[in-house]
Amino acid sequence: MKRPLPQGHFALRIGAMMKRILTALLVVGKGSIKLISEFLGHKRHDKVWRWIRKIGREGYESVMREGIKQLMEVEEGPIYLVIDDTVLDKIWGYKTAWVYKLYSGRHKRVIRGIGVVVLMAVVGEWRIPLTFRIYRKKEDGKSRIDLAREMLEWALEEVKIEPAYVLMDTWYASKDLLKYLQQKGVRYMVGVRKNRNIKVGNTWMHVEDVDIPEEGIVVYLKGVGKVKLFAFPESVKNDGQGKNKYFVTSNTEDTREDVEKLRKIRWKIEEMFKILKQLFSADTFFVRVPIAILGFITLAFRGFFLLERLRLSKGISPFSLQQRLRWYGRAALQPNRNPLFSV
Repeated sequence: MKRPLPQGHFALRIGAMMKRILTALLVVGKGSIKLISEFLGHKRHDKVWRWIRKIGREGYESVMREGIKQLMEVEEGPIYLVIDDTVLDKIWGYKTAWVYKLYSGRHKRVIRGIGVVVLMAVVGEWRIPLTFRIYRKKEDGKSRIDLAREMLEWALEEVKIEPAYVLMDTWYASKDLLKYLQQKGVRYMVGVRKNRNIKVGNTWMHVEDVDIPEEGIVVYLKGVGKVKLFAFPESVKNDGQGKNKYFVTSNTEDTREDVEKLRKIRWKIEEMFKILKQLFSADTFFVRVPIAILGFITLAFRGFFLLERLRLSKGISPFSLQQRLRWYGRAALQPNRNPLFSV
């Protein structure tokens, strides 16, 4: 049984021109308006430039409407909300809008880049981005945690999504954010740093100092309340000593197998980031102004919706589609050869 589409939410139609631009991005491999225009056979790049700006004006609303539509159309099942952020590399983008010095998990250091915070829903095999926010603290004064709270309030209070869990990385283990989820009666699983203060019995200590059994241990997280703490080995150093990654869940009845399943679900957002960057050039676009940046990022999300439908309805993986379209070259613009035009 499919979920009914709530009144007031209507997805914007992904038209033929947008699919042509997405095809160009997949084939060209760079977010260059000049290269996209040349691939499409346009003598001038004005038309593509106007389309990118138009998509940028739709921005968040475009992704929100398409995401809600897709969420309501999938089969019934538990909904998991995943929050994470990614950094779009702009190491040499000194004049590019919204560029800040941010820590990059890919580079393992602080780099210049654009921070994008994303809220995604996972239902079965479906990966559905619901909305996103661009980090621009100098303009709006909001941290990444503030942006995450804003998106969660929209999903829980406006859209009325009832998630089975909210899954977050270590950065979002904020006391205020976790207390908000508790007030809403929403279960969560979140990573915690090794130096986070917890109380075991009557003793306060750091997470890394706790002897954590395989099945986890119920502790008191400072400023939050009772949670269940788990440790998972992440890597092995040269001296043979393992390095652990720590997670807490608000449901003290969760087993290790339950948390391992939640970790795998949370990782699906990383898979989406990989597709956005490698296939739709989300971090290699050659524009500087805000409306065009927002246009390219929005375009990447709209393309991801199409790839998800292809993957689940026709069994075509995103990377195999890119290889096929590159083999076709300009012939990929013919609807009978391009699966994008069939969804």
